[in-house]
Amino acid sequence: MIVQAICFLGLWLGARRARQGFLAAWAGGILARLVAVLVFGVWGVEALGLRKTPALLAMVGVLFLLLVLEPVGFARTPGAARA
Repeated sequence: MIVQAICFLGLWLGARRARQGFLAAWAGGILARLVAVLVFGVWGVEALGLRKTPALLAMVGVLFLLLVLEPVGFARTPGAARA
């Protein structure tokens, strides 16, 4: 959830600047989610003693769901740039 909050904040701040800022923030958010899944898969799963496949599928599923819902929250932000 922390990764998602940081990605949404970056997207919101990027949208306030210009179109390139929005695209850079969006691409950076996708990269941050990918890194979070990789770090969790390599170190987090074993440290928590979880089974790898269900844990990674759950994390990827939640991050993807939040990524899909992100435009809904972004559209309700006052002053957000429209594409």
